[in-house]
Amino acid sequence: ISKKELEVIDPHLIGHINILKDKHATEKYGQKGKDGVIEISSKTNLPNEKQWEKENADAKESDKVFVKLETEPTFPGGKNAWAAYLQKNLDAAMPVQEGWKAGVYKVIIRFIVRSTGEVTDVQAENYAGTKTANMCIELIKNGPKWVPGKQNGKLVNAYKKQPITFIITEQ
Repeated sequence: ISKKELEVIDPHLIGHINILKDKHATEKYGQKGKDGVIEISSKTNLPNEKQWEKENADAKESDKVFVKLETEPTFPGGKNAWAAYLQKNLDAAMPVQEGWKAGVYKVIIRFIVRSTGEVTDVQAENYAGTKTANMCIELIKNGPKWVPGKQNGKLVNAYKKQPITFIITEQ
């Protein structure tokens, strides 16, 4: 994983990192694990590390959240459906009403697409706290289920970053 790909992970949410190499990696991940694997698990509200390790020793694959996948999660219907959804549900005037100046603004919303397509943990990576970013968060939260990502042919939980671009012109 490159440094840029790791930027998707909030370091405050990392609870456990496991490094697998050699036969351990290939036994678990097949040929894709031949160069080694880094597994990153998020924190839980457990009181201490020992208890976390004990309770999560047999953590299911379904609890993991992937950063990099063979097939990334997508909006149902693809890019055209995403554009139509934005056109129907987005208040494109919000940044202007909020006082943003002329320019191009890309609000990046980060969330998890569960293996079921459910969207969770929605937050703005930039412009956090603005009415515009909050509108984008609500747009993702209240939207349809997404098409989940795939890893090794299985539907998995995955982080997703979705940019929403606003272009404000001088009037």
